Amino acid sequence: MTFSAITKRIVALSCTLALASCSFLGSHTQSIQITVNDPDAVICVNGEPVGKGSVLADVPIQNSTVISAERGSKYTNIVLSRTLSPVGAIDMVAGYVLLIPFIGLASPGAYKFNQDIIELYLD
Repeated sequence: MTFSAITKRIVALSCTLALASCSFLGSHTQSIQITVNDPDAVICVNGEPVGKGSVLADVPIQNSTVISAERGSKYTNIVLSRTLSPVGAIDMVAGYVLLIPFIGLASPGAYKFNQDIIELYLD
């Protein structure tokens, strides 16, 4: 094997390892602006209060995330769905070549919520 061929393999291996499972380095939360038409309504994320009326919350990226608002007997909620993030897509593509980056798809950093702004209405 020539020096040039060895160098190319080392560079290719280094690049591959640098890109492997990037999703583990991604954020495990996403900032979401949540607004309720009633400024005194309590806003909760997965049952935990995060503020009243209007908040910018760092929401953990999970399979099932519930955002709710309530005041007295009035209650409303929304379940957020998640999709593959650009970093997760990179892990998927690299996984077809190396298999190792597929591990990154188990990390919340591989996903993102479909919505950045949520408006809830209490009737």
